Amino acid sequence: MDYTYDTLKKDGWTLIKASTISAASYFVCKDKARPAIGCILIEVDDGGTSATATDSYKLGHFVSMDPGINEPERFLLKWEPVKNAKLIAPNPKKCTWLAIRHAKNENGTPLPVLELMTLDEGNYGFSKVGQLTVDEFEGNFPNWKVLDGRDDYLKNPTKKDSKDKVGANPYESPGINTSFLVDIFRAIERAVSHDGDAVTQILHRHLMEPMYLTANNKSGESALAICMPVRM
Repeated sequence: MDYTYDTLKKDGWTLIKASTISAASYFVCKDKARPAIGCILIEVDDGGTSATATDSYKLGHFVSMDPGINEPERFLLKWEPVKNAKLIAPNPKKCTWLAIRHAKNENGTPLPVLELMTLDEGNYGFSKVGQLTVDEFEGNFPNWKVLDGRDDYLKNPTKKDSKDKVGANPYESPGINTSFLVDIFRAIERAVSHDGDAVTQILHRHLMEPMYLTANNKSGESALAICMPVRM
């Protein structure tokens, strides 16, 4: 069965690029004792359709190209069942889009269940590739926006707090875990590099402060990764 923008919108589906979800998946918390951050937050607002995930050490926020059919919405998608079902590959080739919506009962009342459908975009619309129904996580995803201090960085690029001193013990020195960076760059590339050259920026002011990595492409897709300082 083929789908069009109009039929998907009419049936209440939200579209997000599979590569956006795949990029965010790297940042999902693997600790099962912390279920609220074992999810990918999918949001539709004035800024577009985005996927955000964090494990408290690093955070990824990816804004997908808006196909123009999405309504304001919010989903907390458990990543584990999607990963186990192999619904989205690390480097999507066939599954270009993920369609997601809240399931409803016969009375039309939304249920805490998400229906997912992978779609491949062709010349005349979308063809379904796979589908999955999963329980939606009921909880509060962290307010990640409070961690985004890029505006302060741009206003005060050389600001240093007198309290920010590297400890005398070199084994307790703060810094960025560089082992994260290769995979972070790969996630960013996965999200934005498919549409020509991406414009990238790295902001890092001090060992005690986060590192911000950003990228955007000509389609309006963007990536933000925040890497928090840790005791090395």
